[in-house]
Amino acid sequence: MRRMILIAITMIFLTSSFSMTLLLYKGSEGGYGESFFKRYIVPVLEELDEKYKMMDVEKVKLKLDDFDFIVTWYYSPKMENAKNYLRELSSFLMKGGKILIINNIGAIQDEGGDNPTLLDLNSVFNLLGITYRYGWKRIKILDLDLNERYLEVNDPNFTRDRDVEDYHVFGEYTETILKVSDGERWYPVAMIGPRGGIILFDYFTDDENRMVFNFHRVIFDILSGMGKKSKVLVLGNENEDVERALELAQIPFEWKRKLPKFLSGYIAIVQIEGRFPIDDPKILDYVENGGGLVLLSDGVKRILVDGLKLDELFPFPKDYKFLIKAEVGVIPPPLNSKPLLTSNGETVSWILKYGKGRMIYFPLKLINKYTRGLFVQILSESREFFIHSILNSYTIFLDDFPLPSYGIMRKKITEEFGDVTDGEFYYNIWWKDMVNLSRKLNIKYTTLLITSYNGRNRWPFDFSEFLQTPYPMRELKNVEEMKFELGLHGYNHKSLTKENWEKENLLESLKYLKAFLRTIMGEEYDPVSYVAPNNVIDEFGVEMLKRIFPSIRVIGTYYFTDKEKTLDEFELRGDTILLPRTTAGYYPIDKLMSDSVSVIMNFGTFQYFLHPDDLFSTDRNPKNKSWEGMVESLEEFLTKLKSLYPWLRNHFGYESADLFIHYFKEIPRITFGKDEIIVKLPEGSHFPRYFFLRSKYPLSIEGGRIIYKYKIGLYVLKMEKKKMAVKIHRR
Repeated sequence: MRRMILIAITMIFLTSSFSMTLLLYKGSEGGYGESFFKRYIVPVLEELDEKYKMMDVEKVKLKLDDFDFIVTWYYSPKMENAKNYLRELSSFLMKGGKILIINNIGAIQDEGGDNPTLLDLNSVFNLLGITYRYGWKRIKILDLDLNERYLEVNDPNFTRDRDVEDYHVFGEYTETILKVSDGERWYPVAMIGPRGGIILFDYFTDDENRMVFNFHRVIFDILSGMGKKSKVLVLGNENEDVERALELAQIPFEWKRKLPKFLSGYIAIVQIEGRFPIDDPKILDYVENGGGLVLLSDGVKRILVDGLKLDELFPFPKDYKFLIKAEVGVIPPPLNSKPLLTSNGETVSWILKYGKGRMIYFPLKLINKYTRGLFVQILSESREFFIHSILNSYTIFLDDFPLPSYGIMRKKITEEFGDVTDGEFYYNIWWKDMVNLSRKLNIKYTTLLITSYNGRNRWPFDFSEFLQTPYPMRELKNVEEMKFELGLHGYNHKSLTKENWEKENLLESLKYLKAFLRTIMGEEYDPVSYVAPNNVIDEFGVEMLKRIFPSIRVIGTYYFTDKEKTLDEFELRGDTILLPRTTAGYYPIDKLMSDSVSVIMNFGTFQYFLHPDDLFSTDRNPKNKSWEGMVESLEEFLTKLKSLYPWLRNHFGYESADLFIHYFKEIPRITFGKDEIIVKLPEGSHFPRYFFLRSKYPLSIEGGRIIYKYKIGLYVLKMEKKKMAVKIHRR
């Protein structure tokens, strides 16, 4: 998986970054198109530093692969081999090119008589978001409707009769910048979109000979994507954690080594290993005009980061720190900047307003798996308003429960409860407290059964250990009665890896486990959730597990690990979701909160694991707390969590399987306008969907609603229809 990511990034880096415009005219028209190009278009291209070539379409064989933008300027509708020409233009658009047609397409008729049909013509027009029907005529203009952004004059005067054609605009992102009416119907006469457009020459000047269109804005917006911002630009060397953070938050991004020519189409820029002060005029201009810049870099000032104050960036308990510890080099905060994140009084991350935009600095060395969510929130703070997807779900897994008990007395149990065996503790004390907590806080559990700890990896596979005392079967029955989910932890605690198991032995152990489960649970029992013993499983283990238990759709591992032998990412594999554990244990609360929030910040989820034997585990109860102290700590943590994030939903593992699958398959398309965000989901998507939105301004929403608002300007949105429009109302 990681290798595929690096290959994909390398392919992006190797993509050519040149830009070239082709200007096409007809030499037979006596300099008509050529002269107008030189007068109106060439100066704009030169101002934009856009390379161009001017060619006579009647004398050259078109080779369009070297160009990304074509402007045509023809008077006559006739062309030799007109159909072939239209096919070339259509293919050019399909490969990502852009076309601006001035006056007419120049290929409505063929010199040889084999005239194109409407099908041929619309193979080009339709890709521009326009459909064409024959119907040229001249009309007396009685009214007009215009988009002032693209006009040189706000009140063009059209009193004499002028040409119109029967064009219709249907593209969502195609804008009609000028349309006229004869009193009976409206006629679009200038239309542009992200792939190009059409402008009729009869409207270049008005009756007072004033230039009507602002070609600088027309061409700039076509080349830069019509200002419909939808992607983050990442500049610099590959960084897996930056990439995964953006993917999980479903923030579209484009990775480049070099700065592209046009920046206005990006919602923000992330610059890896960039320098400060910023010395690139294009980046400065981008930020000054309202863009967001996140600078990930290491500086020369060495500081020890020992916990971060987070509450100004993301809701977090004020008496806690976000637990991260590292010695890093930082860039000191410049004049007029404000601290964004601090550690023991030292500024770790700062924000600087520049013109209409913002720059944010964060140390590159602190970018890792644990800070992916922190990076996403920093990115969202770089703009006046920002939105990204969240899952809005967490699951509590009770790992190793039900489990075998042995009728023995453990010192840690007897010190607190007297003559109580392990089974009595699990069933009469631990489980009852967990059930009471479930009722009190309205939370649900996914339990994960294990039948033995014998470590055996070959036949015989028996279950006498599980049946040694009556408690495991009582626990099993009670889980069922309480309507909690019963999932699997395994036959024993030996990880399903190729290193631990021979194929036939592993398959046999899983078959025995399945037979045993159906003996005690009934033939209809098909588990959905599985957590890997030791949180470790490899591709081989997943394949064998799914072969015997095809009903498994959730596989739990461990998220914050450096181990190469396990699958440690949130990942969709066919109909199965990998859900690595992010949070575990009963204390300390600040660590539980940090571990959980680190992923909540990324995409609104965390996966919480607890064990019934944590009490007498030296690594999971390092302070040797009593069970009373541990369960009090657990309740305090969950209470704080639910108080701080009351919108966060709790699900069983089998429920979260569908949620994650829908989340990863049904990716929203988000576009940013000046004061509006449009979110769309594919056909057949499941609702509701959820988003974090950051804005200092009031909102109005269609197709969704606000379900929670924080004072720092962070909103939780619930999308209820296929399209959601969020409007920002500036005071």
